[in-house]
Amino acid sequence: MTLICKVRLLSAIVLLGAFVLTGCGSAEIPSGTVSGSVTLEGQPVESGEISFVSSAGAAASGPITNGQFTLENPLPAGTYSVGVAPAALTEAPGEGGDAIAAPTSSVPAGYHMPGTSGLSQDIQEGPNTITIDLKKAGPPAGDLLEAAP
Repeated sequence: MTLICKVRLLSAIVLLGAFVLTGCGSAEIPSGTVSGSVTLEGQPVESGEISFVSSAGAAASGPITNGQFTLENPLPAGTYSVGVAPAALTEAPGEGGDAIAAPTSSVPAGYHMPGTSGLSQDIQEGPNTITIDLKKAGPPAGDLLEAAP
């Protein structure tokens, strides 16, 4: 093998290595962690579920406990519709064990669905600490069938 061929081969290997190390030139999508508090007229929402949905299809949800929440995974930066719903249905004690207890929640039904709640939040790259203060009047609940995608 001639010296020129060896130099070309070595150059090709170095360029290939650099290409692989840069991830093929693709940039990571900026994302942010999300945590915060949810109140109703200034009082903590004791329990429930908070949901974030973007028009690009990114979504995440997490539990609300004693008015606080932290989403487990970061969200891509962008604008999100936000919903605050009661905790999940639970089995009620009773005959046959097939009774379902509706969750008790002071959160007005209009806030339950991100698409109809009227709540939105911009998520920036890095940590995001959010405070959401709901109003007792809330938005109209609307037709849940119309809100479904």
